[in-house]
Amino acid sequence: MFISDEVKNLCWKNYHLDRVEEKCLQNLQNKFDSLPLDRYIKGSYRYRRFSRFSVSGSNITRLPHANFYQNLNDNKLLGGIQRSYQELKQDLVRERDFVSLLIKFSSYCQTQSDIQSMEIGVHQIRITCSSGQSGNPTPEGIHRDGVDTIGILCVNQHEIKGGITSLFYPDKESLTFKSKLNPGELLIVNDKQLWHYTSPITPVTLSDPGFRDVLVMTYSSVS
Repeated sequence: MFISDEVKNLCWKNYHLDRVEEKCLQNLQNKFDSLPLDRYIKGSYRYRRFSRFSVSGSNITRLPHANFYQNLNDNKLLGGIQRSYQELKQDLVRERDFVSLLIKFSSYCQTQSDIQSMEIGVHQIRITCSSGQSGNPTPEGIHRDGVDTIGILCVNQHEIKGGITSLFYPDKESLTFKSKLNPGELLIVNDKQLWHYTSPITPVTLSDPGFRDVLVMTYSSVS
């Protein structure tokens, strides 16, 4: 996995759609089967882990456990709550392609910042759906994460309808991007300029439950 010259030379844009190599993606797809249920939302369709990392060049260090917090102005549903999630498992953290992904994301962030060492948060999330329950990737609605930059990598999806990701200008009405992210697509977003939302998912067939796996990375220049 590498960061392309196109991305390295980008002037500031509000978002950029990139891709990761298929071989790298396959090595991440089998790491989502043991995620714990997210107990901060109603229902039993979202599973999640969260860890923080220090990234400096090609050096990646896992940081001590910390709660995940968002401002109420950015997230009307879960803002103002100190959320504690289990850490990412070591088999994922040690995966070479996971490390390459963090370096790729940090390299993009560095094109917008002079900071050479940064803290990156990583959310590992599975959204499920079945005949009796849809899955809502963003139950908080149109929101921001309250950081500088976010990266959303679609790692895998199975037999789902919906899951359309939209990016909005601050009025939350004017669209600048709307698409279903396919496995391997990495959407990098200026979280200070744009708000985002992903529509609920439902199974293609009622007899076969579906799921959507993503890695969400965040970077903020203010800790």
